[in-house]
Order: sequence, then C-alpha cells, then structure tokens
Amino acid sequence: SVLLGLRLPRRVYVAYRNAHAIAFVLPLTAREGYGGDIDLLVGIDTNGRIISVRAIAQRETRGLGDAIDADKSRWIEQFRGQAFDANNSSAWQLRSEGGAFDQITGATVTSRAVIKSVRQALEYFAAHRRELLSEPANE
Repeated sequence: SVLLGLRLPRRVYVAYRNAHAIAFVLPLTAREGYGGDIDLLVGIDTNGRIISVRAIAQRETRGLGDAIDADKSRWIEQFRGQAFDANNSSAWQLRSEGGAFDQITGATVTSRAVIKSVRQALEYFAAHRRELLSEPANE
C-alpha cells in the first residue's frame, strides 16, 4: 500500500486471543529518512491506538537519527497510546511546528519521516479496519 510506503509486499501480523483479533503489527517504510529508508513495525490495537513502534532497519546518522532505535533512546515511545483521526491531523507533526511530537535533537528530517509514516500506518488501519478484523486466524 502507498500509505505504508512499502517497496515490496509484506505481511500484516495479527495477534489473537480466544480466536478474536486483538492487535495488528503493520510493516511500514519511512522513505524520507535522512539516511534513506527506515523500516518500522507498528503495533495497533483493534481501536486504532498504537501499542508500540519499533525501527527494524535504518541507516540514520550514528549518535543523532539512530535515536529512533529503542535501544538508544526512549524517543519512539512517545507514539504509545496515540491514535489518528481527521480532527487531530495537525497534531501529527513536530512540537516545534505546532504538533504533539518531540523531535530528536539534530535529526529533524528523521523525526519528521517517522512521525509521518506512523500517522500513515494509522490511516491505513482506519481504511482497512473492517477487513483486518474479519481475517480468520491462521492455523
């Protein structure tokens, strides 16, 4: 999907409890990182709230943009519990630009790219929520 920024098809993972979907893990690629593509996984609950975001592949500048890695800083934790709808779209930008998100010092391009991609993952989820929730459990 264009919203997920993927260059190749990737699988959406579904977590089940008692045969009911309880969460989804969406792969996405932030294509506008400073060092190139940033591959992320975003966990989203069935209400469209973020459970977690993790960078799984990136080439951002060491000591700056690589702070998107949860092992290097807590920056990426600010997405936990966030949701997206048309009424809060302006919040999905940097705090310095009137939004709700902190930026990584010295890594504005990286910060913007991740924020935009996470927002797009939530938009994708909202657009495909019904079909995602109706997927049968894989045995």
